[in-house]
Amino acid sequence: MSTPPPAKRSRTDDSLDADPSGLESARSNNYGRGEIWLDDGNVVLVAEGMAFKVHKSTLALNSEVFRDMFTIPQPADAEMWEGCPVVHLQDSKKDLLYILRALFDTRNTSWFAYGSKLPFTVVSAMLRLGSKYQILQLRHDAIRRLSECFPSCLDHFRNYYTDGTPLDNDDEIQSNSIHVPTINMCIAVINLARSFDLPQLLPPAFYLSAMMENEVLVPGWTDEDGNHWQLSPQDLVRSLNGRAELHNMVATQRRPLLTAQVHENCIATNRCERALSDERDCPYDDAVENTLKDWKALITASRSWVPGVALCGRCLGGFQRRHNALRDQTWNNLAEFFELDGVEWPVKEQT
Repeated sequence: MSTPPPAKRSRTDDSLDADPSGLESARSNNYGRGEIWLDDGNVVLVAEGMAFKVHKSTLALNSEVFRDMFTIPQPADAEMWEGCPVVHLQDSKKDLLYILRALFDTRNTSWFAYGSKLPFTVVSAMLRLGSKYQILQLRHDAIRRLSECFPSCLDHFRNYYTDGTPLDNDDEIQSNSIHVPTINMCIAVINLARSFDLPQLLPPAFYLSAMMENEVLVPGWTDEDGNHWQLSPQDLVRSLNGRAELHNMVATQRRPLLTAQVHENCIATNRCERALSDERDCPYDDAVENTLKDWKALITASRSWVPGVALCGRCLGGFQRRHNALRDQTWNNLAEFFELDGVEWPVKEQT
């Protein structure tokens, strides 16, 4: 009995054997091709279905994590695309794009120049992925930018809630390094400071959180990339309690008017005494209470209640000095007001 001839393989099997890249193409066609795609690249990074083709050597040079990753032998059936190994990352495609732009797109070299302003979403990604993959220059640059925006020196903390007027039509915080269209960003900064051990950012960030409306503070804030940021229950309580402390501090700043005397060298004694008397006789009613709530504890004297009292220059100067002394005291007590145990504040100057 003759042996039947072997069955022919299907054309699909023939094509895969003849062209191993058929399998990799079948897999890789499910991915979108990202903005960073270097024709001479030798590794493909995939995040959320978006692929980026880059150089292993550059990744390894800048990241100890990638350097170690590339030393691990790949299995024979490892996924490939155009002859390059495919590495899947558990990051968002937008975050990964920001990092790859910084590393591979020479048009973005100005990112690291002082005075260049980046969106918060980019700075956030630089900190998070820079820490995760140990890309130290990205992490350090993100920390520098956040520290410039949320400084440990009151004179450098310039925004509507400390100097009284918007300094920029687009940003609520004056910064040379980050676009800050809204103080709601402070919710994200508090979370980043907690996650990446940056305690010096907490007091100024909590101060701004206390300036927010509860309707935004409680449910949280969503950034431009769709990342939702929300305070932990403990930090939410800290923010609300700290707001009450700041309100008390505002009342303390106004209290000297109730016992004040004219300056010893007053040049308009009758007018100044009458103005101070009017302030003392003003009933502390709901209107005054609401006015105090609107005042900001860190507001400069020139933008505070002081200029609204009809005093001569010498009397006014005395009140402004008292106000600014209490303002400095408020700044120094922020960590205490917001119950930030273990946070060194004010930060000691490094010598």
